[in-house]
Amino acid sequence: MSKGYSYDFKGTRGDLIETIRNLPSKPNKAFLEEWTDITTPGTKAYDKNKLYINKRNGLKIHFDHSEPGANGFKGKDHYHIRNPNGHNAKDMYLDKDGNPVAKGSPASHILINKD
Repeated sequence: MSKGYSYDFKGTRGDLIETIRNLPSKPNKAFLEEWTDITTPGTKAYDKNKLYINKRNGLKIHFDHSEPGANGFKGKDHYHIRNPNGHNAKDMYLDKDGNPVAKGSPASHILINKD
Protein backbone atom coordinates (compact mmCIF):
# COMPACT_ATOMS: atom_id res chain seq x y z
CA MET A 1 0.00 0.00 0.00
CA SER A 2 1.29 3.46 -0.91
CA LYS A 3 2.09 5.93 1.85
CA GLY A 4 0.66 8.79 -0.21
CA TYR A 5 2.00 12.23 -0.99
CA SER A 6 -0.66 14.44 0.53
CA TYR A 7 0.16 17.42 2.77
CA ASP A 8 -1.60 20.42 4.26
CA PHE A 9 -2.48 23.03 1.62
CA LYS A 10 -4.33 26.11 2.89
CA GLY A 11 -5.87 27.55 -0.23
CA THR A 12 -8.37 27.20 -3.02
CA ARG A 13 -7.90 25.92 -6.56
CA GLY A 14 -7.77 29.58 -7.62
CA ASP A 15 -4.94 30.23 -5.14
CA LEU A 16 -3.11 27.23 -6.50
CA ILE A 17 -3.36 28.33 -10.13
CA GLU A 18 -2.40 31.94 -9.27
CA THR A 19 0.64 30.69 -7.35
CA ILE A 20 1.74 28.52 -10.29
CA ARG A 21 1.26 31.34 -12.81
CA ASN A 22 3.31 33.77 -10.69
CA LEU A 23 6.40 31.58 -10.48
CA PRO A 24 9.57 33.23 -11.82
CA SER A 25 11.71 31.38 -14.37
CA LYS A 26 13.99 30.47 -11.46
CA PRO A 27 13.97 31.27 -7.73
CA ASN A 28 15.06 34.85 -7.06
CA LYS A 29 15.00 37.32 -4.16
CA ALA A 30 11.28 38.13 -4.54
CA PHE A 31 10.48 34.41 -4.75
CA LEU A 32 12.35 33.73 -1.50
CA GLU A 33 10.19 36.30 0.30
CA GLU A 34 7.17 34.03 -0.31
CA TRP A 35 8.82 30.58 -0.25
CA THR A 36 11.00 28.71 2.26
CA ASP A 37 13.68 26.23 1.20
CA ILE A 38 12.84 22.94 2.94
CA THR A 39 15.37 20.80 1.07
CA THR A 40 16.79 18.21 3.46
CA PRO A 41 20.47 18.52 4.39
CA GLY A 42 21.13 15.07 2.92
CA THR A 43 19.68 16.09 -0.42
CA LYS A 44 21.61 19.39 -0.43
CA ALA A 45 24.86 17.43 -0.06
CA TYR A 46 24.50 15.68 -3.42
CA ASP A 47 21.85 17.54 -5.44
CA LYS A 48 21.46 21.18 -6.48
CA ASN A 49 17.68 20.84 -6.92
CA LYS A 50 15.51 22.39 -4.22
CA LEU A 51 12.21 21.78 -2.42
CA TYR A 52 10.23 24.86 -1.34
CA ILE A 53 7.03 25.51 0.60
CA ASN A 54 4.88 28.59 0.13
CA LYS A 55 4.72 30.57 3.40
CA ARG A 56 1.12 31.68 2.79
CA ASN A 57 -0.66 28.58 1.54
CA GLY A 58 1.65 25.61 2.18
CA LEU A 59 2.02 24.59 -1.49
CA LYS A 60 5.17 22.52 -2.07
CA ILE A 61 7.25 22.73 -5.23
CA HIS A 62 10.49 21.27 -6.52
CA PHE A 63 12.85 23.42 -8.58
CA ASP A 64 15.14 21.43 -10.86
CA HIS A 65 18.19 23.28 -12.18
CA SER A 66 19.19 22.61 -15.76
CA GLU A 67 22.24 20.49 -16.47
CA PRO A 68 24.54 22.08 -19.08
CA GLY A 69 24.47 20.11 -22.31
CA ALA A 70 21.61 17.84 -21.21
CA ASN A 71 18.69 17.08 -23.50
CA GLY A 72 14.98 17.39 -22.79
CA PHE A 73 13.79 18.64 -19.43
CA LYS A 74 17.16 17.97 -17.80
CA GLY A 75 18.55 20.75 -19.99
CA LYS A 76 15.95 23.31 -18.83
CA ASP A 77 15.21 24.92 -15.47
CA HIS A 78 11.75 23.77 -14.38
CA TYR A 79 9.40 23.23 -11.46
CA HIS A 80 7.35 20.29 -10.24
CA ILE A 81 4.24 21.24 -8.25
CA ARG A 82 3.42 18.69 -5.54
CA ASN A 83 -0.20 17.59 -5.53
CA PRO A 84 -1.55 18.21 -2.00
CA ASN A 85 -4.14 15.48 -2.63
CA GLY A 86 -1.75 13.04 -4.30
CA HIS A 87 -1.74 9.39 -3.25
CA ASN A 88 0.88 7.76 -5.45
CA ALA A 89 3.16 8.31 -8.47
CA LYS A 90 0.11 8.45 -10.79
CA ASP A 91 -1.10 11.73 -9.25
CA MET A 92 2.02 12.98 -7.47
CA TYR A 93 2.28 16.33 -9.31
CA LEU A 94 0.07 19.03 -10.81
CA ASP A 95 0.27 20.48 -14.31
CA LYS A 96 0.37 24.23 -15.01
CA ASP A 97 -3.43 24.36 -14.72
CA GLY A 98 -3.59 22.57 -11.37
CA ASN A 99 -4.68 19.17 -12.71
CA PRO A 100 -3.18 15.96 -11.25
CA VAL A 101 -0.52 14.30 -13.42
CA ALA A 102 1.86 11.39 -13.04
CA LYS A 103 5.45 11.60 -11.86
CA GLY A 104 7.71 11.78 -14.90
CA SER A 105 4.98 12.92 -17.28
CA PRO A 106 5.80 15.83 -19.61
CA ALA A 107 2.96 17.85 -18.02
CA SER A 108 4.59 17.52 -14.58
CA HIS A 109 7.51 19.66 -15.81
CA ILE A 110 6.51 23.33 -15.45
CA LEU A 111 8.63 25.55 -17.69
CA ILE A 112 8.45 29.28 -16.99
CA ASN A 113 9.38 31.49 -19.93
CA LYS A 114 9.51 34.97 -18.45
CA ASP A 115 12.11 37.28 -16.84
